Amino acid sequence: MAIRTDSELGRSLLTERGMQWLYAHGGDPYAVLIRAEDDDRATTTARIRELGPLYRSHSGAWVSGNYALGREILGDPRLVSRVLHGPWAGGPGPGEVFSALPAVGFVPAWESADPDRWASIAERRCAAVLGRLGDSFDLVADLVRPVLVGVVGEVFAVPSAERAAFGRWCDSAATALDAVLCPPTLPRARALIEAVEGLRSLPARSTGPDEELLAFAMTASVVGLETTANVLANTMLALLDRPDRWRLVCADPTWAHSAVEESLRLDPPVRLDSRIANEDLELAGRAITAGSEVVVCLEAAHTDPELHRDPGHFDLRREAVADHLSLSGGPPFAVVAPLVRASAVAVLRVLAARLPAVRRAGPVVRRLRAPVTQGIVRFPVAC
Repeated sequence: MAIRTDSELGRSLLTERGMQWLYAHGGDPYAVLIRAEDDDRATTTARIRELGPLYRSHSGAWVSGNYALGREILGDPRLVSRVLHGPWAGGPGPGEVFSALPAVGFVPAWESADPDRWASIAERRCAAVLGRLGDSFDLVADLVRPVLVGVVGEVFAVPSAERAAFGRWCDSAATALDAVLCPPTLPRARALIEAVEGLRSLPARSTGPDEELLAFAMTASVVGLETTANVLANTMLALLDRPDRWRLVCADPTWAHSAVEESLRLDPPVRLDSRIANEDLELAGRAITAGSEVVVCLEAAHTDPELHRDPGHFDLRREAVADHLSLSGGPPFAVVAPLVRASAVAVLRVLAARLPAVRRAGPVVRRLRAPVTQGIVRFPVAC
């Protein structure tokens, strides 16, 4: 990855940000989403769905909010996740930080990981962190992120001397998935680049080759950890805002799985899944040329009233609760999906058992410029 001066990087970020505002000025709903301002996302995603199964955004991307076509796109091996694509045809931009992500070798390693082991570690670490907290704390900053950083650090045997730095790099890398589509501010871009370089230099240990080791740590930190954190925060928000559902989970922790799956549908941790066409192809009768960007808006696809009855309703008893597109479609998300689900369910069960009286103690704050994750950064609670 080329090293750029602050002036060069700043110009690139400002130029891309300015183009996003221009694209959104005409009311193009996808352009409005990636602009990531304080817009009504439900109305905007509904407009994407109304534009048909596939439409061409002013930004140049092909966009779908259709469930059936979205499943086809995410399952097509000719369409490669932009997260793993590195620099693309549009030239270097904020997404260039992903050129440091090794895409080779991590799939077999992640697929061979044991979700039960991750769940066990997550339960133990969650219980330990809860034991140190008082009656009021921040669910994300004080609990979820420390637990998950600890889980990943333990699984990949990050040396104890490196744990503090590892945690800081993970925090800085939290913006990575959003930076693919929305340029961060210059300080956040620099912090993200430094985090990627730090994670690449991490002396993690495993039985595989060095290239595979790097891929383990990078994928776990940038994709697995952030996705799990978003799933947990979104699920707890849905439950605490609906006390009857939270009481149901507390009374019977087996409902934790349904709560996580319904959250994956209604409030997906990755809302916009961007792909790059590796070759010319056809989708929904449209000719897609190699190098084109194809985006699935999961929010639109998951809330199609023709697919679900009362799609905006958080329903733990919904039939086919896992019938959604979250964490699907090959690397990187589908690869980490079993571990994300196992960790999220494990932590949710511990919270239900230990904190049945927990409640929100203030407004939830989501990360700025986060069109992909809408990640929650502040979630005050009290017991």
